Amino acid sequence: MSLIYFGNTDFSKTIDPHIMTGDALVFRGVGFVSDAIETLTGWLSHFASCIRLGPAAWLIESTTLDGKNGVQINRASKRVDDYQVGSDGAVYLLRLSAQERSNLRENDFRTFLYAQVGKPYDKLLIAHLFFDRFQLVPAKPNWQSWICSELGAEAAEKSGLLPASIDAAEVTPSMMAKYKMWDSDYYQVKGVKAEIPGFNSVEIPGR
Repeated sequence: MSLIYFGNTDFSKTIDPHIMTGDALVFRGVGFVSDAIETLTGWLSHFASCIRLGPAAWLIESTTLDGKNGVQINRASKRVDDYQVGSDGAVYLLRLSAQERSNLRENDFRTFLYAQVGKPYDKLLIAHLFFDRFQLVPAKPNWQSWICSELGAEAAEKSGLLPASIDAAEVTPSMMAKYKMWDSDYYQVKGVKAEIPGFNSVEIPGR
């Protein structure tokens, strides 16, 4: 496995043309919320699913951004350009492996994600992740609101990338990056060079 470092490249020209549906952008954030997510769930704080629409890559993600709260569609290049990495933030592109790309049911992936746009961010599930860290309470997914990695995991289940036996509500951004579903090369497109701990190292349960 190899980290390919692009630093602060011109994302729209260098990276965007190579993104395909099913790929993902993952973020290591800065600020109180991101720090809390990273502390409680792992090294990464955000997961966003990629779709290709004509000449551009877009993200379908559950986040709070520009006054919007919940599942939204954002231009990938603008998200990366606008993202403030601070001293230890970072953005990475994860590309599906050749095997998983052949498994991907792209229409199911798109259809599911489009149907979630406009649903709210699941703040209660974020609170649950804190308690679940100590295995105190079970997750209670409702599919009417989403956190970022839960949305990405459920999209992967609906499209043949992950088995339905995985509880999407228990999946964190770091776990999505650890599942063995990505190409061995991954790309850091912003921030100080740093590898993702455990990247692509966990066998997918039920396979």
